[in-house]
Amino acid sequence: MEIQPFEEDEAYINYLYGQLSRRRKHIKDMNSWYSGRAPIPLPDNSGSSADVQRAWHNLQKKARVNAACLLVDSRLPRIGVHSVQSAVDASADGDDEIEAFIQESDFKLKLTDALRDTLTSGKGYLALTEEGLMHLSPSHTFCDRDAAGNTVAAIAMYVSSDRKHRIMLFARPGYYRLAKAELNVPLQATGEWVCPDLAEFSPLLGEWQWEEPVTVEGESVTIYELSDGDGIIYRHLPTLARINHTILQLGILAATQAFRKTVLSNLPKYDNAGNEIQYSADMFETAPDALLMLPDGVDIWESSATDLNPIRNVVLDNIKILAAESKTPLYILSPESSTSSAEGASMQNEPLIFDIESLEMRITSTLRRLFADAMLARGDSERADATKINIDWVNPKRPSDVERMSAVQLATSAGVPLTVALRKFGGFSALDIAEVERIQGNQALRDLVVANATAQQNLNQQAEQQQTPGTEDTEQGNTEPDPRNRQVLNNTSPEANLSNQRNGGAI
Repeated sequence: MEIQPFEEDEAYINYLYGQLSRRRKHIKDMNSWYSGRAPIPLPDNSGSSADVQRAWHNLQKKARVNAACLLVDSRLPRIGVHSVQSAVDASADGDDEIEAFIQESDFKLKLTDALRDTLTSGKGYLALTEEGLMHLSPSHTFCDRDAAGNTVAAIAMYVSSDRKHRIMLFARPGYYRLAKAELNVPLQATGEWVCPDLAEFSPLLGEWQWEEPVTVEGESVTIYELSDGDGIIYRHLPTLARINHTILQLGILAATQAFRKTVLSNLPKYDNAGNEIQYSADMFETAPDALLMLPDGVDIWESSATDLNPIRNVVLDNIKILAAESKTPLYILSPESSTSSAEGASMQNEPLIFDIESLEMRITSTLRRLFADAMLARGDSERADATKINIDWVNPKRPSDVERMSAVQLATSAGVPLTVALRKFGGFSALDIAEVERIQGNQALRDLVVANATAQQNLNQQAEQQQTPGTEDTEQGNTEPDPRNRQVLNNTSPEANLSNQRNGGAI
């Protein structure tokens, strides 16, 4: 594609920046839910003293349960790439050149980071530049798509590796532009980096030094968006907020009504000397060894403890609703609901597996394009046909070792080839299967050697026991078998020795 004039690209950059600014609040809110910093329930407490407000705020923070994190983290470990095949190399263990790119670029780790962003906020980003493969923050990246869903332009902002500059990356089909400006946000005292606010990257602020456009092979935009709508957390915000609200009510009841209250009535107004008694709370402090001395006529009454189980059941009911809505197994959200049966756990996992497979289908085409562009960047056009690239995903079921072995055994008993059974029913990776094949080959050789050794031993025993006409040493009682009747193993290969044994040992 023809490189557009800088003026046109600059106008496009400002447009993309505006779109990103509008989406940034959503991303920030979803990240807060994921990290356990959800909005506190019932924030209004106006008119109270500072101490009361502080205590109320602390109770609100304690009422937050990080169930949003479980929605994401229950899926993330079940998504991964086993191997990638191309038109050049479609072997089970994947294309060697693509595997080399995966290892050199640390693709699997960066994909995991991008998938976490995708599940949390709905968008995850990877990019290919001259520096290699990068994971980009959704807070600083935006892709513009056409009606067919193809990316037509993208913008990304990040911090340079020397942590002294802000970088702006603008990509269109066939090329990208880079700009650099000084970064005005210092490091923390700990040396950790705090991602600057979006305003720090504004194309309208600072002196940006634009470099010459960099052309890329093909017609791709080398910023890749993994999309899952607005993310799994956003879809279940009402239920998540309701759980936190109910837990807050539970905490309030526990703090104010869960314990027995002691009530005294008919207390005298004056003491024996006629002085008015000034009652205070510290006069009736209780302890396990406390003893109260009460005047005659004073009545004492103790309230019953408030039953918190109805509120607790409401929390559990909402957790069940969240599990059903999000297709997340209940035992993940509520450990006390765990099933003891492997079959029962498998049934609970099915909706989750379907949801993961649906996500994989949505992002597969984007990753195919990424691998194709990576091969083009290496000058390998034969492997760069995205339509011929196949991604072999990790089995999202993640069965136990016992379940995997049982499935493989049943499949092979039914006539399924071992390598196929290992991959499809056992969830083994292509590399694992290749290792099994290698070990099987070695084992076959070892079995052959053992068979030869056993045959050798048997033949020696037979030779010792045979007494044939020939030279005898009567004085020493030793006999020498006739060489014509000996069975000797030739010192050749194990296969030749075994053949000799099967033919009677004749040489």
